Amino acid sequence: MEREQEAIREKITMERMKEEVERARQQNSQRSEATERMKEEIEEVKERMREEKEAIERAQAMLMEDEEERERLIEQVEMEIERMEAELGEQREEWRRKVEQLEENKNDQMEREIEMTRLRRKGMEEEQVLIMSTMELVDVMIEAVERDKERMKEEKNEMERGKERLREEGEEVAERMVKKEMKKERSEISEEIEGILFELERIEADMTRSLEADSGEECMREMEKMEGQAQMDECRRETVRKMGRLINRMKEDAQSKGRTETTRTGDAHQEVEEIIGEKKEQMDGKQMEDLERII
Repeated sequence: MEREQEAIREKITMERMKEEVERARQQNSQRSEATERMKEEIEEVKERMREEKEAIERAQAMLMEDEEERERLIEQVEMEIERMEAELGEQREEWRRKVEQLEENKNDQMEREIEMTRLRRKGMEEEQVLIMSTMELVDVMIEAVERDKERMKEEKNEMERGKERLREEGEEVAERMVKKEMKKERSEISEEIEGILFELERIEADMTRSLEADSGEECMREMEKMEGQAQMDECRRETVRKMGRLINRMKEDAQSKGRTETTRTGDAHQEVEEIIGEKKEQMDGKQMEDLERII
């Protein structure tokens, strides 16, 4: 009767372990969904960075348009200077004709000399005023161009600082999100392994007490019957111990080597799979089925 009760308790325990494994799988699925959400958030950050980059490119295009506008303005100034020089040449030609007229007027030599003097003085004054105006206009344009160059240089530096700031913010956000999610995942895995270890130790204690309660030939038959089960339990305990050591090694790697959370978790999962594969090779068909059911 006690053995039947013990078998029933063990069956109930196995069912609970199955439920715990199923819950662990569901939690893994939830963590995968959280990872997908994290990836989506990272994609959103990348999209914002692309938008900022496009805005910077548009600003650069506007600066290029401003530079083209300044070049057109300089060309207009040069054309205006050429027009003024042409007008000055025409005035000089007109003055020359008037001077020639006065020289041809033999009747009033004095008046001709006075008129020539007045025209020369007026021409020189107008020419001087025109030259000064042109020089002032050129100086103003040069100052405007220099100011525009300084402004363009400041805007370019500001855009470079903005790009660097955006790149640093994007990297910091992605790194914080990855570290937070992987820290949570490692804590949950450790809790699950500790729970499974506790259940396996309790099963071992129950089986030990059951064996101690029996005696003689009945005990021998029971031991032969439970030999496969004991081997499977030993396999479980060995697997759990190795998983515990693996998690400790993961923590040491995090402190000494500075590896990323994603790489550590992937290495841990791969090593657990290798341990389970080695244990499968050491078991017969029935024991392998039991181990598969527990896993």
